[in-house]
Amino acid sequence: MRKTTTYLSNRSAAASFALGLVAAFGVTAVPAAAQGPVPERVTVERGNTLWGLAEAYLGDPLLWPAIYRLNTDVVEDPHWIYPGEVLRLVGTGDEPTLAGLAVTDTLAADSAMLAADSAMVAAVQAPPPPVTSQATVFSRRRESLERARHELRVLANPPYRPLRRGEFYSAGFLTDGDDLPLGRVIGSVEPLAIGVRTERTTAMIYQQIAVEPPRGAAYQLGDELWIVRIAREIADHGNVVVPAGIARVVAMDGDRPIAQLSETFDRVRQELAVLPLEPFPDAGAVRPVPVEDGIMGRVIASRGGDPLTGPQSIVFLDRGRADGLSLGDMFAFVRPSAGAGDDVDSAEQYMGAAMVVYLRDRTASLLVVAVGQPDIGPGTPARLIRKMPQ
Repeated sequence: MRKTTTYLSNRSAAASFALGLVAAFGVTAVPAAAQGPVPERVTVERGNTLWGLAEAYLGDPLLWPAIYRLNTDVVEDPHWIYPGEVLRLVGTGDEPTLAGLAVTDTLAADSAMLAADSAMVAAVQAPPPPVTSQATVFSRRRESLERARHELRVLANPPYRPLRRGEFYSAGFLTDGDDLPLGRVIGSVEPLAIGVRTERTTAMIYQQIAVEPPRGAAYQLGDELWIVRIAREIADHGNVVVPAGIARVVAMDGDRPIAQLSETFDRVRQELAVLPLEPFPDAGAVRPVPVEDGIMGRVIASRGGDPLTGPQSIVFLDRGRADGLSLGDMFAFVRPSAGAGDDVDSAEQYMGAAMVVYLRDRTASLLVVAVGQPDIGPGTPARLIRKMPQ
């Protein structure tokens, strides 16, 4: 048996009740101000908003939640709708729809529709939520402000790391005359046809490349490889090695390894060299400590061979692991004061600072972190000023 719901006789109360029904249950109602039938769908154009569409098609901008609730599968955020999206203005039939009816006619239909569901009537007639006190509002605002301040402090003071992974692998180094186990990049491959080389000369990150191990060696699935470019030669120190990327062996094409690029520092192209990837020696959050009378070294050259222009450049030092250096050590570039001759200990002028980011036995790669004088170049003295704890 159908239950009967009694509505207030006052017209404004009835209209308020109908608007509450729309907001609570997504019922599409068209006030008397809307003229003509409501289309089932509308295509969003530039400049449209849910507010404007509700005013144009439903006759009341405050009915925008009804359109949003009918289109939650298209609209993620009701503040943002985009040109080309197709929005429904009329329900599919699964929900009660009153589109095309005037408010006065809608109220007459409501009594029969709402009486069919006692739970719906109870929800519509539920008492309003309690009013939040002003003190509670201020308390919540203080909590929100404290959370924001905490997040800003974390962003402004990130955890200290003497050496980051990217700095280690992208720095480059001098071969010191050593023979390296160099393989080579054959070229990029099609993802769906591993054995076919493409016409691309440069591989991008996450693309696959075919590689060839050095004679007498083999790469296995899961091996990580260092893609490098062998650059110019420097007398008494070998060649400059410039990293281009990192790849992991993910497949085999016969006996030919196929590797996927996971990081790129430079262009990865055919005929670049391949090395087994060294493990990254993470020192954690340990800080280098000041030292007095640190060892002296001299700049061999910059990695690119160009004059030093600013921070983030890489320079090579004629000191290395055999001299007791560690990753994360700090050096200061210095210059003797006028009239001091070659005795840099007597009077030194600060020129800049750099951190050891890669080590070999006889040389070190330094990342320049500060520049005070622009003429840092080959032969510039460098003094160890901070040492990582052993």
